[in-house]
Amino acid sequence: FINVTQNSYRQCKKIADYTLAALQQAIAQAPFDALHADLAPLVSNYNTLYAHWKSQLGFQKGKTSQLNKDLAHLQSEKIRQWDVLIQMQYSQGSAEYVALLPKRRKPFQLGSQEDRIAAVAALSKSLANMAPLAAVKAEVDDFLSRLQANFTVQKGEKSTTQTDSAALENARIAVCVQLYATLGTLMVHFKTKPEDAG
Repeated sequence: FINVTQNSYRQCKKIADYTLAALQQAIAQAPFDALHADLAPLVSNYNTLYAHWKSQLGFQKGKTSQLNKDLAHLQSEKIRQWDVLIQMQYSQGSAEYVALLPKRRKPFQLGSQEDRIAAVAALSKSLANMAPLAAVKAEVDDFLSRLQANFTVQKGEKSTTQTDSAALENARIAVCVQLYATLGTLMVHFKTKPEDAG
């Protein structure tokens, strides 16, 4: 059971639910009552953790989607707007322009999430000394705060999903061990008529 369900929490759930339901049908007889009593709490715990993990996975995907939208907005509209506003004060190639955007738009459009957020943070810091661009700095700072908040939440949700996944994995193993014990008991019980075990 452990090997068969190794890469599928869903498969484990299906096997466990089916087995528990089959045992429920014969709960008034030995050894089915004891097998049901042993398996039921493990399956209940597994199903609770499975539902929570699925929910957390969806929540994490939602946060990842929001962060990706913000970064897509950064690499297209935002950096283009900021670049144009900077060029209205300082021509491209001037010392001031190069101090603000030494590699132009590239750091905002390429690289990891962390790299692009760091590019916005660097621009914000560089704008601190440019009084004519105070409005641009305010906009950059607002967007930076949003990016950092979404990044932090997304990474936190990812960590929570990994923690939930570890708990679910432990529950899967516990269910599989009990399913194996159940199978062994049923094999002994039905040793003369294995076809009745179905």
